[in-house]
Amino acid sequence: TKKYINDISKIDFIKVKFFIYIFLYNKVKFNYNNENLFIRRLSMKKGLLLASIMILGVALTGCGSSENTTKQDAKPKKEKVEKVEKVESAKPKKEEKAKIDGNKIVMPNNIELNITEVKKVPSVGGDNKEALLFKADFKNIGDKDINLMGEPHQYLHATQTIDGNKYDLDPDMVSFEYEDSDSDYKERKENMANVTLTPNNSVKGAFEFSLKDNSDVTLQVLNDAYKVAGEKVYKVN
Repeated sequence: TKKYINDISKIDFIKVKFFIYIFLYNKVKFNYNNENLFIRRLSMKKGLLLASIMILGVALTGCGSSENTTKQDAKPKKEKVEKVEKVESAKPKKEEKAKIDGNKIVMPNNIELNITEVKKVPSVGGDNKEALLFKADFKNIGDKDINLMGEPHQYLHATQTIDGNKYDLDPDMVSFEYEDSDSDYKERKENMANVTLTPNNSVKGAFEFSLKDNSDVTLQVLNDAYKVAGEKVYKVN
């Protein structure tokens, strides 16, 4: 019995030591955790205090800058006024007028025509196979050389009115038989093809328009905008 009691006593003592160990371990751990929690809380308080001080400083700086900006904005700005010179708009160029004065025609390409003869002749083109031939003296009234190739149809136009309808007439050529029979005409056409007309000089030339019928022909001169500037009616003989 005594041995049994001793064994129980040993077991109880071991249990007591174990419980004391556990108690001391938890106590130390609790103190350690509390100490760490206290330190952490203290650090957080210090951090919050420092952050508050920084935010307050930034706010004060912003107010000062805003106040300075407001004061600067309140000052009237001196605007630089640039002197603007008055520029007069370019005046529109006066349209050069071509004209027909009797048998004299002034064209905007600085050619002056003096019509010397108008007659109906057989032609190689047109439905009617007839043309109205104009013989004229060509004079250069400008200050530059003029090549007569293609002239004067650039600024000359002809029409016929038949039964109330107006028809534009095409440039034409006389028949070969007529050309061979009229040496003066042949010379004029050669001049138109080969001569360069120098300023203040004249040369003999000719041009033709194809006829629709024997109705009167209206010869028109165009200005540099290709609008009719003058006209004259010629009988078809």
